[in-house]
Amino acid sequence: MIYSIFQTLNNISNLLILQIPQGVPHPDDSEPLTIQSPFDVIFYIVIPILIIIGYFFWRRRRKNRNDKK
Repeated sequence: MIYSIFQTLNNISNLLILQIPQGVPHPDDSEPLTIQSPFDVIFYIVIPILIIIGYFFWRRRRKNRNDKK
C-alpha cells in the first residue's frame, strides 16, 4: 500500500518535471530588462509609443470617414 502511494507520487513528480521545457526562458531564470543600448530604447520604448499614437490617429481618421458618409 505505502509502496504504491510512493510510486504514484514519484510518477506525478516525474510528469511535472517533464512539463518544464529546458533551454527556453521562464520566470525562474529571467532577468530584469536593462536598457543600455540605443537599440533597446528604440525597440522597447519608442516603437510601442509610436504604435499607440498611430492607432489613435488611425481610429480618428476611420471615425471621420464614417461620419462623412
